Amino acid sequence: MANTEINLPNCPKGGTGVHRWMWACAFKLKDAGCPQAQAVHIIRSLMTRAETSGDEVSSSVANAYHKKEDPDEIRERWPRFDPLVQAQVVAGGPSLLQLRAFSPGSLDASMDEVLLALFRPEELLCFGFGKNEFTTKTLQEWLGDDRRVFVTPSPMRAKFGRTKQGRISQHCEDNTGPRRFLVVEFDQGGTDTHAAVAWHLAEFAPLVLSVFSGGKSLHSWFNVAGWSEPEARKFFDYAVSLGGDRAMWRRFQFARAPQGWNPDKQARQTVQYFNPGAGLEAIQ
Repeated sequence: MANTEINLPNCPKGGTGVHRWMWACAFKLKDAGCPQAQAVHIIRSLMTRAETSGDEVSSSVANAYHKKEDPDEIRERWPRFDPLVQAQVVAGGPSLLQLRAFSPGSLDASMDEVLLALFRPEELLCFGFGKNEFTTKTLQEWLGDDRRVFVTPSPMRAKFGRTKQGRISQHCEDNTGPRRFLVVEFDQGGTDTHAAVAWHLAEFAPLVLSVFSGGKSLHSWFNVAGWSEPEARKFFDYAVSLGGDRAMWRRFQFARAPQGWNPDKQARQTVQYFNPGAGLEAIQ
């Protein structure tokens, strides 16, 4: 079955909504009667970036094939992007250069220095460091490892868990612990826009960290430790309405590791804002 027969949209560039595209394609293929295994193959063949976990595509397809809702109904669960509200926020917000100047912590802090301000050495973290490659172990065991590209924004509760398909994995919802940080990655506008929106969102949750993806977006970390899920969802809904990528809502969704190396862009994932006092220190 050729994808042209069912008019699949082109896959966007990495960091601009690939996971959302994957989900929509899965529903289109399902509605067209495409076998589930073939749908996985087709979507993988059209990807513009590596999967952020070994079962990212197969998991999305499986979820779509086992749901009765169509993509439009699912999309309605999230607020629509409101460019007018975003423009109002940006008009009163700082540029990226100004956000950097506001940073209480050093922007030259190493990855380990940043992470030790966010997590305890004995806590389990899952890092991704290549195509479909990830491992969960304590932060102490990770220190000094320069392969790290992606990281879970909340500690893992166990080294292994079980995926929704029943496989044992070190990176899935089952072995991810309670939320500590919500990461907002922006799909709309440039980095000055992202900086202004992040600073605005900091009025509602402490902004701890902003990391440049190495491409064109910021990953901004907000401390939500101890928040209820409804409280966190209300905050994240607002972030989505301002251009945030809703895929980051998943507790085990990888974020860009601070000061890591983006192999696709051949660029450093630089720290643009760092407030260590709003991290682990604030919840101890």
